[in-house]
Amino acid sequence: MNIVVVGLNHKTAPIDVREQFAFSLSEVERALASLKTHPLLKEAILLSTCNRVEIYTIGVPEVVVKQWLFQQKEIAFSESLLAYFYCLQDIDAVKHVMHVACGLDSLVFGESEILGQIKSAFSIACFHKTVGSQLDYLFRQAFDMAKRIRASTKIGACPVSVASTAVMVAKEWNTQLQPRVLIIGAGEVGRWTAKHAQTLTSLPLIILSRHLSHAESVANEVQGVAGELKQVEHYLQQSDIVITSTASKAPIIYPKMVAEISHPLLIIDLAVPRDVSSDVGQYSHITLCQLDQLKDAIQSHMPRHMHATVQAERLIEECVDAIILKSILKVVA
Repeated sequence: MNIVVVGLNHKTAPIDVREQFAFSLSEVERALASLKTHPLLKEAILLSTCNRVEIYTIGVPEVVVKQWLFQQKEIAFSESLLAYFYCLQDIDAVKHVMHVACGLDSLVFGESEILGQIKSAFSIACFHKTVGSQLDYLFRQAFDMAKRIRASTKIGACPVSVASTAVMVAKEWNTQLQPRVLIIGAGEVGRWTAKHAQTLTSLPLIILSRHLSHAESVANEVQGVAGELKQVEHYLQQSDIVITSTASKAPIIYPKMVAEISHPLLIIDLAVPRDVSSDVGQYSHITLCQLDQLKDAIQSHMPRHMHATVQAERLIEECVDAIILKSILKVVA
């Protein structure tokens, strides 16, 4: 084996660092096309979520991957930023893939959403022909392991995702009987947030998206009201709880948009890069909760999962041993 994993995540880097290295879908495709031209590269998969950016490669040294990543994001190569990265090789890399796919390395322990995100990253890499026999075998094993662990342990007893945790935080903050709830973003996270947010109020949820058709799609699922992102300032004035998760590369909510609001307002920002300027939190009537601030809430509501973790780790070790044995037999043959 010669697999190398280079990355950073919610454990090693704060959100202001993670957002600098985050990739949108179009950026992932361009990045893979660029990495594919490297003469030493044999295989590669790029995973970018709100809590992690990881590059899985075969054939390329660690330092080359790091330099390439900084070049892709047009960031000066520096030791201070490098300190946030980790590098795993061979057996450690294989174990890491398994842990990530199973949700053991997630901000929300056991979340199911990460498996879909990894499958999407795998599919994109396959489409761009950067997946060969080694990564194909490894990731398919990881997918099977994730399903097996979810079926045979209580790993899924935790909140489904960060979206459900955000709604849980909103419930604890809210003191009103029927708060006005605004959901910004109609992607996968926005859709799940809207579904969970139905428990916050019996009033129609307001769903905003850059594309009205996307907002309407989510709104129809939750009997909400759809609007366009350009109306965000108007709807902010009329909201008590805002949860945002767009794919914008720059903030969409600035201090001037909330300066005239006099009632208490909770804004939960689940986006990376962030949707809300940090300066928004300067107002006494605004409670701004960003992704990293959900950690304490997640930990305080974490079910007892030690037994499930032990079970999952045992299954992962068995799978890793099988992968190592197959690798050895292949070399001997």
